[in-house]
Amino acid sequence: GLWILPAFMNHSCLPNVQLLIVWDCLFLRAGRDIPVGGELFDCYLESLQPLQRRRESLLSYGIRPCLCERCVLEEAVMDPEEVASVIEEATKASSNPMAEAADKAEVAEAAAERADAVVALALEKALQEDWLSSKVALPLPKAPLKAQRMAMIRE
Repeated sequence: GLWILPAFMNHSCLPNVQLLIVWDCLFLRAGRDIPVGGELFDCYLESLQPLQRRRESLLSYGIRPCLCERCVLEEAVMDPEEVASVIEEATKASSNPMAEAADKAEVAEAAAERADAVVALALEKALQEDWLSSKVALPLPKAPLKAQRMAMIRE
């Protein structure tokens, strides 16, 4: 279908709405509280991609570079080489056609755990250096994340 009004929504890699199409109707579902009169943001692409891939994909929309809060945060705290290494490790999980499903799942799980650890350590370092709060408007925790994040990973 063609929906005129939703076509005017701007992009954010941290969208506040989710588009849901049911038959010939398009619904916008709030992903978090939106203040009265607040702008609605949709993510024009797969939001789970790393920063560099999102930026490359957004070029086709004429967005160069995306400067939403999420992109600014990721650029400030993440090491692109380390992110590429985690992606390469995750890709290995599906690239071996001879591997058993259980082995692929084990490799994928290890890559996911490594990704969690890489992000947690990068955020912890940025919070300890206390320079992140002046660069990003997102609400950030005051305490180091290590203990909280490790508890979440164990659950």
